[in-house]
Amino acid sequence: MSLHTASPSTTGANENPSTGGYTRQACSWNAASGGSKTNSSSLTFSTAGTTAVTYTGGFSASSGGTWGVGAALSSGVTAASITVAAGAIAYGAS
Repeated sequence: MSLHTASPSTTGANENPSTGGYTRQACSWNAASGGSKTNSSSLTFSTAGTTAVTYTGGFSASSGGTWGVGAALSSGVTAASITVAAGAIAYGAS
């Protein structure tokens, strides 16, 4: 999973919340149910804490890799440590 400071568009753009030790996090997923999947593991990201994170996304690798999907957060988060609880990320088919 990745964090983005503006829309990642269709390429994964705007990743890197001003560093602060930021790295992508590996994520496990629950089985799909009702056309939706949620994360089964909690994630903790380190950032500089100076720029709001407004999107999350997924790549196929911890660096580089292929862009998969992204989504807007319900509200921006500005913190040096950002924790995402298990089940807090949901991707669904529409």
